[in-house]
Amino acid sequence: MRQILFLVAIGTVAIILPAANAIAGAWQPIKNVTADEHVKEIAEFAVKAHDSQAPDHPLHLVSVDRGETQIVAGTNYRLVLTAAAAAGGMVGGEKDGSSPPAAVHVGDQYLTVVYETLANEKKLVSFNPLHP
Repeated sequence: MRQILFLVAIGTVAIILPAANAIAGAWQPIKNVTADEHVKEIAEFAVKAHDSQAPDHPLHLVSVDRGETQIVAGTNYRLVLTAAAAAGGMVGGEKDGSSPPAAVHVGDQYLTVVYETLANEKKLVSFNPLHP
């Protein structure tokens, strides 16, 4: 009888502990963010959505630097990404390319939040520059 109670207690702990790490509403770091294709897709969506809201300042995604997810009635993705001026934008030097830039500008960091529904629909919640 004691062995059965012990096994039930161990089983209960084994079920509860992993669930405690994935509490709904808590932000969880994304492991291996640079290799996750879905995270890259979310970041590309964020940049494209930003471009549609700010067509005079188009960007292109350079990298996803880090990120977190939050489980709600869907998933919030909070990403720090690097983006640079898109083609036609100025990235150092003269816009016509007549003089080389003093230093190559590889992009700026942005903090973005994208909400993805359970039906995989995405919505840009925020897209803000990070200042050093």
